[in-house]
Amino acid sequence: MKKIFIKSVAMLIALICVCMFAGCGEPVGTGDTGGAQSGDGQTMTGGVYGEESVAAASDKYSEFDLNAMWDSKSTFITLADNNIKITGLGAKADGSDLTINREGTYVLSGSLSDGQIKVSVEKTEKVHIVLNGADVTCKDSSALYVTSADKVSVTLAKGTVNSFVDGKNYTYAVGAAEHNSCIYSKDDLTFNGSGTLNVTGNYNNGIATTNDLKIVSGTINVTAVNNGIKGKDSLAVNSGNVNVESQDDGVKVENDLEPEKGYLCIEGGTVNVTAGDDALQSLQTVTISGGMTTVSAGGQAINCPGAVNVDENCFKDNSAN
Repeated sequence: MKKIFIKSVAMLIALICVCMFAGCGEPVGTGDTGGAQSGDGQTMTGGVYGEESVAAASDKYSEFDLNAMWDSKSTFITLADNNIKITGLGAKADGSDLTINREGTYVLSGSLSDGQIKVSVEKTEKVHIVLNGADVTCKDSSALYVTSADKVSVTLAKGTVNSFVDGKNYTYAVGAAEHNSCIYSKDDLTFNGSGTLNVTGNYNNGIATTNDLKIVSGTINVTAVNNGIKGKDSLAVNSGNVNVESQDDGVKVENDLEPEKGYLCIEGGTVNVTAGDDALQSLQTVTISGGMTTVSAGGQAINCPGAVNVDENCFKDNSAN
């Protein structure tokens, strides 16, 4: 009986030791990036990360536009010159150029001194990019270039500062001369989150889309030698802090053909625009119904041949003219 008791105690001690060593071990990673990182720099082993969606001021914003969450099943990418590390599926690297080629969520950190982030997926697919401390400079093209997608949303992770810079001259492939902005999208583009994005457009525009552009939240600072922020079909600001300094127009919308498009709508947040020409420009409608918009323009504060609806408590014109 005594021998049985001693043997049982020994087995129990051995079991405890095994559990202790297992508990002290590193979590098993899915690649060579050292594990997934949250916006606060914490290693993720499961669960959902990011921020709860901010309230939408109107029905202009879809669930996809408002989503600022990601999880450990996302694809995690660490940017580095000629050494981009990818943990997960849906992206490939070629030197310092990264291409996202399938629907999904991609969390980016690190830096590129001369590289590009490109999104090229099916027209029915949505891509969610989380900027978790990403700095990208592209000396001869757009730093972020969306060539094909249904929609792309960019989340600015909490507590992070991200920067995108392009060069003064672009090199175009044959038949691809349409992109002319530091951040350029041929499809719908949305920004959300609570981090900061600094955009420097040295060639032409800062941020531009040929479809709809939405700013749900976040701090976005744009400096551009031509237009600051340009949404061809429409541009809507839900909340956040938007600061634009441009040598030509500050914030503009160009669609004058489709009645349901062509609007520039600021429903909340703080918007500051300093422009060499017009501060706010739209060919159909301009609406400012919330937040505070302050402009200083070399041309017109608001240039719109269509309907202009501005709450005077939400707008301040500091232009000299």
